[in-house]
Amino acid sequence: MRKIIVVIALCSVAAPLFGQNQLNLTQYMIHQPAINFAAIAANDALNIAGLHREQWVGFDGAPSSSIFSVNTPIGLTNLSFGSLIRYERIGVHALTRAEVGLAYRAQVASESFLSFGLTGGIINMNSDYSKLTLYDLNDPEFPNNSVSEIQPDFGFSSYLFSENYYFGIAIPSLLRNTGFYSDKELLFMPLDFHYYTTAGYKRSLNENFDLGFSTLVKGVIGSPMQFDLNLQIFYNDQFGLGTSFRSSMDFAFIATFKFWDRFTVSYSYDLGISELARFHNNTHEIVLIFDAPKRNLLPFTSPRF
Repeated sequence: MRKIIVVIALCSVAAPLFGQNQLNLTQYMIHQPAINFAAIAANDALNIAGLHREQWVGFDGAPSSSIFSVNTPIGLTNLSFGSLIRYERIGVHALTRAEVGLAYRAQVASESFLSFGLTGGIINMNSDYSKLTLYDLNDPEFPNNSVSEIQPDFGFSSYLFSENYYFGIAIPSLLRNTGFYSDKELLFMPLDFHYYTTAGYKRSLNENFDLGFSTLVKGVIGSPMQFDLNLQIFYNDQFGLGTSFRSSMDFAFIATFKFWDRFTVSYSYDLGISELARFHNNTHEIVLIFDAPKRNLLPFTSPRF
């Protein structure tokens, strides 16, 4: 029975992962370009980040995700350039996505900026069915070799930010990649867009402590929306502790450390409270960020929480 439940859970994750190529992260608020590319315009200098997530540690074929991101302002202009590579694996399936893009920043108020981002890249989807143990070795739905396909994709995002708040909307994939699992062609279908809406606000409690509130709402037209609620408290902008609640009935605990104003290390541990929680409680995620010395292109640093 235990194996059946795990298989069902893995399948439920694999469907959205390879059907629409959308990412599931806990610490997206620490490095927002992972889900909203326009957020690179809020960085004042070169920014390099890496993220790794291991879900349900201890189960063979459990999901894992890795991201590597680099972005930087272009000279003294309002443009920023960035690139992002992402790798995801679940069972016999793997997805690799590489994209580059530009973000443009404009000042819309004395202490607020609005940026727009556009990305383009390729997606490689691979399924190694030779690793499966089949009841019927001649089942035509499961070839006994590796199946791979490369497809293009584009994304659009916007990001409004100031010293104390941010609000963003992103559509990471503008194309519906259906060819890998059917005879349909690559399609532009607005009804299938996945929308990511983020918002956050930082409040100063006293000279030493700040409190950060943030949320993520994501969904696709015709399907129930999902949301995250996050709360973090920071000491001298160097150390933070927080918690996150996801509408899929998951809690996460987050610890963030900053060193020498250049390096950020953040770790989260997820706990499920659904009926399947005892089978997938062991989820870890770590984020590493490097920020080059500031170039004073912006009058403030946008919050990351």
